[in-house]
Amino acid sequence: MATIVTRAGKGSPLTNTEVDSNFTNLNAEVTPLRHSIRPSLLLDFANSKQLDPRITFSRASTGTYYDGKTFAKAEENLVQYSQEFDNAAWTKSSAIVTANATTAPDGTTTADELIEDASSALHRIFKLNFTVDTSKTYTQSVFVKANTRDGILMRTGSGGIDADSVKFDLGTQTTTNVGVGADSSSITDVGNGWYRCSMTFSPSTNSFVVYIGLLDSNGDATYTGDGSSLYLWGAQLEQRDSVTAYTPTTTQPITNYIPVLQTAAAGTARFDHDPVTGESKGLLIEEQRTNLITYSDALSGGSWSSNGSSCSITTNYTISPDGSLNASKLSCSGGTGQVWQFNFNSGLNGSYVNSVYLKADTLSYAQLNVPNLTTDFVANFDLVNGTVTHVLGSGATITPVGNGWYRCTLPYSTSATGGPAITPIDSMSSGRRVGAEGSIFVWGAQMEVGAFPTSYIPTSGSQVTRSADAASMTGTNFSDWYRQDEGTVYGEYNTKNEDSIYRRVCELGKSNNFVFSMQIQDGYYRLYGKDISGSNTQIGAYNFTEGNDVKIIANYNKYNVENVADGSQITTSSSIQYGTATAFGIGASTIPSGFLCGTIKKLAYYPTALTSAELQALTEA
Repeated sequence: MATIVTRAGKGSPLTNTEVDSNFTNLNAEVTPLRHSIRPSLLLDFANSKQLDPRITFSRASTGTYYDGKTFAKAEENLVQYSQEFDNAAWTKSSAIVTANATTAPDGTTTADELIEDASSALHRIFKLNFTVDTSKTYTQSVFVKANTRDGILMRTGSGGIDADSVKFDLGTQTTTNVGVGADSSSITDVGNGWYRCSMTFSPSTNSFVVYIGLLDSNGDATYTGDGSSLYLWGAQLEQRDSVTAYTPTTTQPITNYIPVLQTAAAGTARFDHDPVTGESKGLLIEEQRTNLITYSDALSGGSWSSNGSSCSITTNYTISPDGSLNASKLSCSGGTGQVWQFNFNSGLNGSYVNSVYLKADTLSYAQLNVPNLTTDFVANFDLVNGTVTHVLGSGATITPVGNGWYRCTLPYSTSATGGPAITPIDSMSSGRRVGAEGSIFVWGAQMEVGAFPTSYIPTSGSQVTRSADAASMTGTNFSDWYRQDEGTVYGEYNTKNEDSIYRRVCELGKSNNFVFSMQIQDGYYRLYGKDISGSNTQIGAYNFTEGNDVKIIANYNKYNVENVADGSQITTSSSIQYGTATAFGIGASTIPSGFLCGTIKKLAYYPTALTSAELQALTEA
């Protein structure tokens, strides 16, 4: 370690000799610069998040991506002790609560009984002192099951009982506004005698009360009680204009947020991010793909159906990865039907991949499979721990996208029928599974031709095609920084995609061919060069771990090439006289073709052949 002379406080300054000695010691310790020349081209996509103006970019359609900064409110419940109506936080008036008196809608014994006393009064429970914003809209809800009473009154604010309330009749499944009432209200059958009662309102004052009162057989709120009762579970208050999936609370209210899947306009480059960590992944380049599923968001309509009658879909139930209330609840009763599936009866031939966004609800596991195939393609997904097991076939993946959502994928091949089949299951045990009793959340189904999934393509009644991303530099935008006789090309990319297609990270090309091409294929990074006679030579291959960032670099002069990946030299080639390049393909060839289907963090070009040591230093971890 270098010895450095310092003087603390207000002591005398260092002498000239001491200063010179410090510089000498520091220079001995500092690692030499990684390269001896600055790049003439630096495309730092991950940090700049913009295109160099010299790049020509096109995509004829919209495309989805994560921008790393946009979030939407997902689940929210401002009510504390939402399932514990016996808790002291809930005030009881002319009524008592018996805790855990019956089975709740989620199958647990956590529903309470609200019992009226014998007084002539309002029989109710309530929570006081909520502060609300009168410029916002709120929705209040609670699950109710009839016993010897079948009506409740919910108050929408702190005014009088007859001024701003809604009556709910479980027998007729109707609602009635009282006075000003609510902006809207609903009563929804959720099974086993349970109904979810909700109302949406614009508060007139900042002070709010969550109020649930019993109604007699005449629909009156004030009456003489006789010990009758009904069951309650799952109170919720949320600042939004519609009811969403129930979120339980205890001592604290809950507000969750979800990263929002963005949509880029046609002709606009996508700079993708990890939705969970927010890491900037760089420029997203994908080939053209078509979503063959015609109703991708709701998973309802078109060719979606239950295989049997045991599964059902409830649309617009919770907040999806695009930040909207358009995700569905997939429920199974555990009967003879086993899956919720999209049917293709003919016209399939080749490699396909199914994908869908899934989230745990009352069940924590799901299975994807492809019905009616002689060869099984099956994968089980743990929607709590984010794992995939029991894979028949290969390549199934599970990727977190925030707030409990995962994108689950299953590749397969067929020459007959296919399409995604989704089964809520109760364990990760093997075999094709019959749907267990319970539910999961589903959204964003996709079926596309290919060995791996690409970014989500939403549909709403017909198949939709996302066009390819094409980026290149030509003319003086290319020649101003390129040197024909020698140079060095650097790239940093990430892709999870392995197939037999030769996909470009970048390429120095001319007309309809390449001169110097950095490619990936079958899980290998491969450098190719083509001499002036048109002879193609592979200059080394590096096996990378899919999904990891890979740094690659190669230098060339008139007759020699050195090729390095992740700090390790792959190979050296000599006696290749390269042709003249006139264009730079970014994430594809200059035609374009061989699209990367991944992200490029950085590309750089040095107008000299850097040394072997410099190549290794630039790509080491």
